[in-house]
Amino acid sequence: MMETRRSPEPITRTALLGVRFWDEVTCTPVQNGLMVELRDPANRFKRLLATPNKSGVHVLHDAPGLIRSARGAGDDNFWRNLPEHSELVVEVRDTSGRFQPLAITARLPARGFFTPNCLTTSSPTAESFIPLFSAPTRSAPGGMAVVRAELHAWNDRAPVSWALLTAEYRGEVLGRGLSDSEGKVAVIFPYPEPESLWRTSPPGVATLPRWDLDLRVYHAAEMVGVKRPELCSLLAQPRARLLDGLSPAADLGHVTLLFGRELVVRSANSSFLFVAPV
Repeated sequence: MMETRRSPEPITRTALLGVRFWDEVTCTPVQNGLMVELRDPANRFKRLLATPNKSGVHVLHDAPGLIRSARGAGDDNFWRNLPEHSELVVEVRDTSGRFQPLAITARLPARGFFTPNCLTTSSPTAESFIPLFSAPTRSAPGGMAVVRAELHAWNDRAPVSWALLTAEYRGEVLGRGLSDSEGKVAVIFPYPEPESLWRTSPPGVATLPRWDLDLRVYHAAEMVGVKRPELCSLLAQPRARLLDGLSPAADLGHVTLLFGRELVVRSANSSFLFVAPV
């Protein structure tokens, strides 16, 4: 009597999600200190944890309802004919307090490093990374400039949360920041090249290099009260007005940045920088 033995079938694994994050201030990957969870929009109690590997990529290998996809071959045919898929929300928070919290909607499984469709090649973000925005309490690294403000609505003085603030010099975006639930925001960026290293005014008296910056703000009313902003929603916010004063309501003009000094921007006769719709 002969015994026939079958060769064991190979077991394959395909990661459902691989996502990595980018520090726009230092232009480097963020490899530690992040907590990345996934939740089902239809079930707030259903949460999964993505774990970081040695390269700082947060990976999800298994999820309820995606077992067959997680055991897939990962070849071209697999991605053309996904056995299962699901849409989850990726929630990111920094346990070290360097960055603002963020949410990203993702369709799983995702091939390669996940990036949402709203991130394009024109974005200042490095390719296939998710950008993180500095917390308003973050200190600027050595040799970098910082612009700080506390954004409030012009009509009721309520904090303007999750507004995107950019600092520009001669039409070039130097950096951008995201206001928190209290309207506080920090924009941190390398100093641009000065027109001259030093200048004298009056003659014989050296002054610090300075730059006249333009600040722009983008904000949608529906972002107020959101616990954790969704990346594509915040990037799609319409432009709003920054006001230099309320009586009369005048738009904010150039603001002057001095080398080595933080720039705190306020509307006239206020500790806040007021925001109004266009």
